[in-house]
Amino acid sequence: MKSTAKNTILRFVIFLCILFLVFVYLNKVFTLPEEDENTKIFNSFYGETENSLDGIYLGSSAVNRFWNAPLAYHEYGYSIFAFSTSSQPLVLYRNLIREAEKTQSPKLYILELRDVTESAENIMEEGIRRVTDNMPLFSLNRIDTINTALDYAEQGESKVDKNRMDYYLPIIKYHSMWTQNELSANDLLLRNTEDPSKGFLLGKKSFGQVSQEKPLQTGERRPLAKETEDALRKLLDYCDTLDAEVLFVLSPYSEQEEKEREWINEAVRIVEEKGYPVLNFLDEELLEDLNLDWDKHYYDSKHVNILGAEVYTKYLAEYIKAHYDLADHRDDKQYKSWDEAYEYYLDFTKEKRAQMEE
Repeated sequence: MKSTAKNTILRFVIFLCILFLVFVYLNKVFTLPEEDENTKIFNSFYGETENSLDGIYLGSSAVNRFWNAPLAYHEYGYSIFAFSTSSQPLVLYRNLIREAEKTQSPKLYILELRDVTESAENIMEEGIRRVTDNMPLFSLNRIDTINTALDYAEQGESKVDKNRMDYYLPIIKYHSMWTQNELSANDLLLRNTEDPSKGFLLGKKSFGQVSQEKPLQTGERRPLAKETEDALRKLLDYCDTLDAEVLFVLSPYSEQEEKEREWINEAVRIVEEKGYPVLNFLDEELLEDLNLDWDKHYYDSKHVNILGAEVYTKYLAEYIKAHYDLADHRDDKQYKSWDEAYEYYLDFTKEKRAQMEE
């Protein structure tokens, strides 16, 4: 009798373990597609050798269009990963740094400041999910990331789904993918497809050339949305605790409204008062020094093409060389994947870049 009871308990435990594994698998399958560019960036980041990154560059789509990580490695030997996702909210930077420091100990964090022009009124659900859905399911940091994002969103009237269970368990949100035939073989097999160029996104838009107006110039300041200023100040306080240098940047783009620039000026003031450097490429003097071609180096008002990315990356990498002590890894065999990333970049761009330069 005792043996039978033990066997029954054992079978039940095994059943629960199998049920749990199936549950985890389904939540991994029913989430952002494997081919999503943001998922590839997260997969690639998690695949980096532990403590191998010199720097981590956070921000929205501006980062993964402006920062050509393979080129920075080829020219300077820096392993600075563009850990960015489209519409990445500023309020989540702290959580992303915590996530990064689970496996990396970078000497430098570069933080894009563009998102200070946003507020709880216009935070986007997809911007949240591109971060939270790509974190490990049962991570405490993931739970905190979800709560931080929704606490922020609840301060405005955005269209963000406020049901936290939809974020904790992605299958609740995405279960219809099965009936709508949206699942691919890569999704079902959990291939963990990686980005081949260290977070620097390459696609058809990378070769576009659309003439843009230069950023407007004004010294006026405008108060940030309360929740945005709170998020920025909490980020700055968190940066004080890091065993790393922190550089804030504003990559150059054409603002649509004067108030946007005024918000940016106020954010720069707050950051500099806290003692952190800001490279503000919207300022006329620095913009002229950067020497972007506004007729040839952009594919839309906020994103550069490959030519613009090369100009920006070389300038920023030279600044980093002058102000920070980062290692040159170009002769280190452990960084072979960075050489491969540069080769991928050359192969992807060589046919069309000649046409762009004509």
